[in-house]
Formats: sequence, C-alpha cells, structure tokens
Amino acid sequence: MELNQLTKKLLAEGYTKENYPDYIKGYNEYYGGFTYKYEYKRQMVFKTPCGLFCKYDSALDDMSYAGIDWTAENDCLICFCPYHTRKIKCCLNDENLERLSAGGHYEDMHFCQLQRTDELYCKERSVEHLEEINEETKKRKIQEFSEKHNGCIYEMQIRYSRSTEEVSQIYDINVCMKMGCTFCTLRNKEISGKKVNIIYDTEIVSLEKGFGMIPDSEKISIVRNIKFTKHPIPETLAECILGVCRKEINDYLQMKYHTDLFFKRIKSVRALNVRAEKKLKHDIYEDLALIKEGITVSYADVLEKEEKVQKSQKKSQNKQKRIDSLIKKYIQFGYDGLGEYQYRFDKMVDKGIIDFVEVATLREEFLKKEAEQIQLSFFDDV
Repeated sequence: MELNQLTKKLLAEGYTKENYPDYIKGYNEYYGGFTYKYEYKRQMVFKTPCGLFCKYDSALDDMSYAGIDWTAENDCLICFCPYHTRKIKCCLNDENLERLSAGGHYEDMHFCQLQRTDELYCKERSVEHLEEINEETKKRKIQEFSEKHNGCIYEMQIRYSRSTEEVSQIYDINVCMKMGCTFCTLRNKEISGKKVNIIYDTEIVSLEKGFGMIPDSEKISIVRNIKFTKHPIPETLAECILGVCRKEINDYLQMKYHTDLFFKRIKSVRALNVRAEKKLKHDIYEDLALIKEGITVSYADVLEKEEKVQKSQKKSQNKQKRIDSLIKKYIQFGYDGLGEYQYRFDKMVDKGIIDFVEVATLREEFLKKEAEQIQLSFFDDV
C-alpha cells in the first residue's frame, strides 16, 4: 500500500519504523505506515475550505473514494456540510466530494473536505455550532408538525429532511407490531382487546397450455387462512394495521411470485378478504360452491400441518437409517471397526435405542457364517 503523507514526512525527518514520536500509534503497512493515536487526533483542530472549525469527533475518518484515502494521516478528513439546505455547487470544496452526495431517499446531503489547522478552535465559527442550530430547527419543525396534527404523531417513525427542512410521518407495520405499545399516539387510542390474527386469502390465476385445437385456459386456485401476523396482536392494533396492510401484502405477493409472473407461468396473484380473526375458520359450503365453479381451494394452516408431519416423518426415517447403518457396521466390523462412531454407538446403547445383546448375537451369527463360507471355499479349492 502507498505510504500516507504523515509517514513520508516522518521518514524524511529521520524517524524509523522502530523510532517514532509519542503521538504515533505505530507502523502498519496496511494503513500506509504511521498512524496517529486516537487521543491525539481528538485534540486536533480542522478547518473547512469556507473557514469553519471542526473537531475530530465530528469528522469522518478512514474513507476511500476517487483513489484518495480521506484520513487524518493524509491531512484530508471529511465532514458533512452543515449548510444542508444549499442547492448550488460549492466552488471551494474538493470536486471529487462535490460529486458525491450522502443522506437517504428523503434527503440530500453533501460531504466537505477538512484540513488540519494550528489556529485556536472557535465554537461560534464551527461546524458543531451550525449543527446545534440545525438540531434546534429540527426540534422546532417536529413540534410544529405535532401541534398541526393535535399531537397525534409517532416520533419513532418521524422523518425529518435536513436538506428541505420538511417533516413527514411514515407508518411501518412491522415496527408497530414489534414495539408492543399499550397506547397508539397516532390514533390517540389505547391498544387493548382480545388477541387476534390478521389473515388473508390468496388468489392465483395460472395458465394451462392447450394442445392442438384446444386453446389455453385459465386455472384459478385460492389458498385460505394465510397469516400476516406471526403472533396474535390486540384487536385495536389490528384495526389500525388493517387499513394499511393490504398494499404491503400485495407487494409481498408480487415479489414472492415475481419469477412466475415474469415467465408468464401465472397470469396474476392478489390478496383477498384481509381480515382479523381470533381463530382460523373453514367455510365448507363456500368452498363447495367455488369447487363447482372449477376453482381449487386449499388452506394454508392444513398445508402447514401436513408439511410438519412430512418433515417429522422424514426426520424419523433418516434417524432410523443412521441407526441401521451403525448396527450394520458393528455386525460387519465389530466394535473396533466403528472408529469415530464408537461414541455414538455407546450413546445409543445407553439410551436403549440399540439393544446390545441383540446386535452382539447378530455379530456372532455373522462371524459364524463367514467362517463357514471360508471353510467351504477352502474345500472347493482342494
């Protein structure tokens, strides 16, 4: 790795890998040579191209971009530009950083170059001071947003854009279900009532290829009682979620069946009858009416139970195969022939899974038959 500017400077002054100043952490080729101690870097003062002071704690260290290592050792740290609302290009900033934007999907922020200075730190002309002002603006904007909505907001899901100074309320269903709140600040309502599950049905329209003179036909299948919530939730919380979860369920189905939809193996998929129920129900009469129309009906809870039974059976069969294999190996090669499986054999004998007396008898019979075959083959040779 190329040596950093600090290492080049110290080596030029006569320092070596073994002999270096007290404020140096040590020599490491991975980091380009010498690096500053963390305590020493915290005492440093940096400055932006526009003249704002900045402390190390507010800077971004050890970042690589555009073929440059933006580190304190190279005298080119990075911080977030405190002028978040600026829209024009900064002619004082590094061109590489000016092309790089930060933030998220709801805000646009800019990186700013820092260089070390020997001047005394001034709080009134610093990045930290402007960030404190930005934080006060944020609190004020959120307070105004709360008053506008009569206090009915959820602070954990408030989004504030520093670049536009706009406040927005988002609603993530999964966060809401995991928090376990007893009071909903969005609806100004207590979360209570009996525990229910949010359930929906899925309608899948698939295409069956025709042959000869028979045209392609559509086949409709419905899967009922699919759980949206992994665990039961209070009834009042379910009422809040029911109003917004339909879109999320349909988005999930589109993602789940994306490949089939892309290759046109199925024509469409959608969620039906999104509801909150305490217990899963099976409406036989409705199902019979759908079956008469040629629609296939199945139940997710029944399919899940069948899958669990199949898994359990497969697990038992695999376990029995391992036991039979171990017994066969003991009969053929004896205890010493088990090798690394001796511990497993002893464990199964102790638990009563393997009857040692029975397998020992089978071992003796095997040896007896083997001896008889050897004797017969000896006489055949004579």
